Amino acid sequence: MSDKEVKMLYKVTHLSGRCRTGNDMVGQITHAVSGWIAICGKKPKGKSLGWSMWSDHELTCPKCLSKIKELEAKEMQTQKGNQTK
Repeated sequence: MSDKEVKMLYKVTHLSGRCRTGNDMVGQITHAVSGWIAICGKKPKGKSLGWSMWSDHELTCPKCLSKIKELEAKEMQTQKGNQTK
């Protein structure tokens, strides 16, 4: 699945509001979001303002990246299965 395909299926964005641990300024983790929940399971809570309305350029969440790789592998197996029939 290319970056372009990921951006078509999911919005690549980050949580708005306070810093991710409440006191660090290391940076933001961007997620692949569908609806209100990221594919890694992360959702807004606590003092978060929710998902940013701005799209980010690069997906950085390790869990989202691994889920996308799993989906790619399943898609490839499905395509191979369809080709042999």
